[in-house]
Amino acid sequence: MNKKTELSVWFLDLTKIDVDKAQALLSADEQQRQERFLDPDKSHEFTCTRASLRLAIERVSDIPAKELEFNYAESGKPHCINAPQVSFNVSHSHMHALIAVHPEKINLGVDIEYFREVDVDGLSRRFFSQTEQALLLSRVDHHLLKSFFTIWTRKEACVKAHGKGISLGLQTFSVNYDLPARILDSTGGVDPKHQWVLTDVSQGDDHAACICTSEKFAIHVKDESDLWS
Repeated sequence: MNKKTELSVWFLDLTKIDVDKAQALLSADEQQRQERFLDPDKSHEFTCTRASLRLAIERVSDIPAKELEFNYAESGKPHCINAPQVSFNVSHSHMHALIAVHPEKINLGVDIEYFREVDVDGLSRRFFSQTEQALLLSRVDHHLLKSFFTIWTRKEACVKAHGKGISLGLQTFSVNYDLPARILDSTGGVDPKHQWVLTDVSQGDDHAACICTSEKFAIHVKDESDLWS
């Protein structure tokens, strides 16, 4: 398959990655960041996600994972200095990570959230559009959390792909919670006339995961064994 029409995606169970092998791939700066985590699980999550990202970028850039160098925009978004043409985005939750990379510059955003008890009513009134709030009101209790986090991950993926993060205005556009994933309407920011493509890549019933791109790509989701075998 033509690499330019394929988006490389990995859904990782971070508990299956050897943290010592992962740490060996990190830069000195990343190792210092890892040492600041007081929670062992958070330390493991950071270390294995960053190392896996390095291996993923190596696949599309042919630059050894250990040699990749990063800097950060004012928004905090990382960029690869010695592979500036590569697009990538990462999200992690509950010892799992979602990574997407492409060999060329594209608009790309990903998000993953494992389901947990949250104030659905309060958060949806604060961050969701009127359309999305109405959609949630139609859900019965045992589907409410799934619907909430499905909308949340799709919105997060959209704003990350757009590049402005939540400053874009989460209430200025609406997404659905069913399949196929799509933008329903927009009053600004995310233009529904633009070819934004939402792809649900959830791999189970206990989480929601989504990818947003500015054009359609072939997507085949791989797991940690593909990067670490």
